[in-house]
Amino acid sequence: MSENLSSSKQGNQNARRHGLTSNIVLPHQLNDFNTLRNELLAQCRPQGVLETTAFERVLSARWNMFRAQEAEANLLFECEEDQDPLTNPKTRPLADLFSRYYTRFEGSYNRALKQLKDFQTNRAVEALKANPETDQKTLPPLTELQKIQRFAKRTPKKPAGITADEMLAVFAEPDRKEVQKMARNIGCQVPEFLIRLAHHAWKSTGH
Repeated sequence: MSENLSSSKQGNQNARRHGLTSNIVLPHQLNDFNTLRNELLAQCRPQGVLETTAFERVLSARWNMFRAQEAEANLLFECEEDQDPLTNPKTRPLADLFSRYYTRFEGSYNRALKQLKDFQTNRAVEALKANPETDQKTLPPLTELQKIQRFAKRTPKKPAGITADEMLAVFAEPDRKEVQKMARNIGCQVPEFLIRLAHHAWKSTGH
């Protein structure tokens, strides 16, 4: 029990010493952080609470990846010329630690980014359900197009132009049946038959 408490205390001290277990922006890093945030916002364009929450996790993890890289790079200043921080006995423990931090943050980044992509893909699917003719260029930027394409294959396309039922709707019931019968007799579909009929009537007027 006391050994566990001691280990926990030591871990907390390490966290405070290296400052990499939380999202810290030091004054001299503020411009870099804002640049990263603006670039990610432009690329991701999150909407709503769920997407924004996932985006903030993406930003935090990506920033901490940068901090781990910067901390590892600073170890060079503690080495003699031509020495590698990864092999120098003095800096190797910290280099290993920062590498583990980077790997952990990278995992968090990938999970958050996948979640954000899922949210935006679901939003794109809902948009296509509401309007199958939605231009793909207007879909959220992280939409996974392969999933959208699979959804599109399952969604029957609305026939272009006016349908036979819409054409027949202007006729009374007896006339609809007669039009359908006449179309079958000459071996064509109702829209084609009505177009032929309209063309014949137009010519008969002397145009």
